[in-house]
Amino acid sequence: VITSDHTSKLETKKFQNQIGKYRVPLIIFSPGESLGEMNTQKVTQHSDIPKTILDLAGVDGGEMPATGVSILSGDVGYALNYADGQDYLFVSKDEVIRLTKNGVQESYVYDWETGEATTPIANEDLILKAYIQYFQNGLIS
Repeated sequence: VITSDHTSKLETKKFQNQIGKYRVPLIIFSPGESLGEMNTQKVTQHSDIPKTILDLAGVDGGEMPATGVSILSGDVGYALNYADGQDYLFVSKDEVIRLTKNGVQESYVYDWETGEATTPIANEDLILKAYIQYFQNGLIS
């Protein structure tokens, strides 16, 4: 597994924002073995790596804390970031939900090619405060 913790300062516009600076490569390499089809455009997070490795090894990771999902699973993929110690960002394929330190939740359409969060959208489906608590409790467990 090859990945990084964070990016360096980048000149490309799509990386010069709260989401872009947390975009890092993730490479899973196994010489001589096919790892099957992986979605190269799926949003993932570092906590997905352990369950992915167990999934590739054919081991049930059911006892692991509920903070990650195997990259091979059929979900759409997401990541939760505590960006710059300011805002929580729940990032999925086309959407960003931001929870500010003042408790305001906002949802935007996100363009991965330009790095722009545009077009505010109404999203009442996910209450980010509850998800953050669930995620933090999983990390503590």
